[in-house]
Amino acid sequence: MNGNQRGRPWAFRVALALALLALLVAACGGDEDDNKAVQQSFKVGILNPIELFNPSVEGFKAGMAALGYVEGQNVTYVYDGPIGNFDEGLQSYASTLIEQKVDLIFSITTPATLAAQKVAGNTPIVFTLVTDPVGAGFAESWAHPGGNLTGVSDANPDSRRLQLLKQVLPAMKRVYLPLDTNIQAVQSALADVQSVVDELGIELVLREVHTPDEVRQAMAEIPDDVDAVIVLPDVTTNEFAAEFAAVTMARGIPFSTPTIPHTENVLLSYGVDFYPAGEQAARLAVQVLRGTKPGDLPVESLEFALMVNLQAAEALGVTVPDAILMQADTIIRAPAS
Repeated sequence: MNGNQRGRPWAFRVALALALLALLVAACGGDEDDNKAVQQSFKVGILNPIELFNPSVEGFKAGMAALGYVEGQNVTYVYDGPIGNFDEGLQSYASTLIEQKVDLIFSITTPATLAAQKVAGNTPIVFTLVTDPVGAGFAESWAHPGGNLTGVSDANPDSRRLQLLKQVLPAMKRVYLPLDTNIQAVQSALADVQSVVDELGIELVLREVHTPDEVRQAMAEIPDDVDAVIVLPDVTTNEFAAEFAAVTMARGIPFSTPTIPHTENVLLSYGVDFYPAGEQAARLAVQVLRGTKPGDLPVESLEFALMVNLQAAEALGVTVPDAILMQADTIIRAPAS
């Protein structure tokens, strides 16, 4: 063995050590980049149409804090509370956020995201509670949104909720459905519901509503011959879901919603919880603030849960089948006598 041959093991060990050192430096550099991102201070605008979605705002802030972005320390929120369910108000406030040079907009619902999209320019948007992000024009596809938006979808199978309600109310034939079809998410949800009405033997009694006054009028004019009332994931009607539930209970009509927060006087809900919807969006927002392009982050889905209210069922004289109770994530039971 000559001298060069004897030197090769030593040279190999040096090369291996240098390679390992480079990997270690790169790994540390990644951590350092994350630490630098956390040390930076960001301004985040929040666009929330109605008070109903306040839990999503709380969940978003909590999710941000859990990932190192604490309000008053390294993140400032531009948020004056719910806007009110008016297109003009959403659009005006979205423009205000851009004027204040926010680094990111967190938008809740399709109408809010649409308002933000119209004025955002290159400002990234992370949304939640958007039913059909592709149909609404927020994403090219779920896997690769493209552009400057990404977020979390509540693409709720409302057809499934109607099927569950039919199992609870087998004699149900006519269902009253107030809705605002000016909202793209409502159009998608309605199409989903209509896809199963024939097989279920159900007739939908549709009532268009676009303003708070029209919603209240729709409440006062629920037909006498309907067997149930439902609402879709619709900011126009969901803002009044608690009032709808009280009115329907007083009339002895079962009521169903797509949202979990409402339980009192609601017979059945199948949908999402708003607080986790905000937390999940926060995880995407953090990635965007750390430099990932929104368009490279796939749109995520929320988990759905079934709520059955046995207290409401008892008041309505409805017997909920065991098969439904076995599927329920939450059961509201009548207080013990």
